Amino acid sequence: MPQTYRPMTLETIDEGRFLVAVEEDLAVVQAAMLKHVERYGGEKRARNVEGAKAKLTVTIEIVARAAGDDDVDYDVVAKIVPTIPHRLPVVGKAQADLFDGALAVKKSGMNRDSPRQGRLTTDDGRVVDPETGEARERPSANQ
Repeated sequence: MPQTYRPMTLETIDEGRFLVAVEEDLAVVQAAMLKHVERYGGEKRARNVEGAKAKLTVTIEIVARAAGDDDVDYDVVAKIVPTIPHRLPVVGKAQADLFDGALAVKKSGMNRDSPRQGRLTTDDGRVVDPETGEARERPSANQ
């Protein structure tokens, strides 16, 4: 009995299991996207970023390689590459021309305010809380 063929689709790769895996990965990245919006949504609104949104990507990569000398047989490699939203970028302001070839930030560190707008700091650069008058501890790198 002769074998019948049909064009390759996502449905036919790995006898349908590949399409199921794509749908499972899509569900995982959607859940990650919703968590991202819940976690960073308020912060994005505070930064005047339009809405609370996140971008997800599910890339399907299919590579066909000749498997023999006859130009008829091919090895097909299908791969799913999901990408979930990352942490928000750090946005701050710096000033040029204070140091030769380097940007300058406030002694207390970079933040979203203009570096020309001073903050009350201690000699070692810790920010003084304007309400309590206490010097805030710098966050440690281990946190």
